[in-house]
Amino acid sequence: MRLLIVRHASTEFNERRLVQGQLTDLPLSSLGERQAGHLAEVLSQELITAIYSSPFLRAQRTAWAIGSQFPGLTVYADIRLQEINVGLAEGCPIDQLKDKFPNFWAEWEGSSDVQWPGGESVSDVRRRASEFLEMMKERHPNDTIIVVTHATPAASLLAL
Repeated sequence: MRLLIVRHASTEFNERRLVQGQLTDLPLSSLGERQAGHLAEVLSQELITAIYSSPFLRAQRTAWAIGSQFPGLTVYADIRLQEINVGLAEGCPIDQLKDKFPNFWAEWEGSSDVQWPGGESVSDVRRRASEFLEMMKERHPNDTIIVVTHATPAASLLAL
């Protein structure tokens, strides 16, 4: 199996450098729409047999743009590809995380088992990503598939 991992294109939260997890389901920004269109053109040369996406709008819109280059392919949403739940940090400016959540920040820098305040841990996401990857290996052993997801699940898939 050949797995092409794509992080969703840009949203307003990305451009404003705000933490974005599971609680804010934003569409792509105008920049993100252009990025997704360009990525779709680049990937149009690949021999893709399946496209999977996080169920969140930012990932779905990116996946649909890519899918437009592959008539007949369906974009399948899979909840295991959703972003980490950052809990109380949702919408927080990234440069204020250390000040707003000092205990979390001190522990988080050294451990993937620390949960975001009111959210989940990187280890939780890694488990989801591992389950997804095992299913893909069984379902698409000789295929090239695209997976559109978020930063934490993408990093988890790459680490497996």
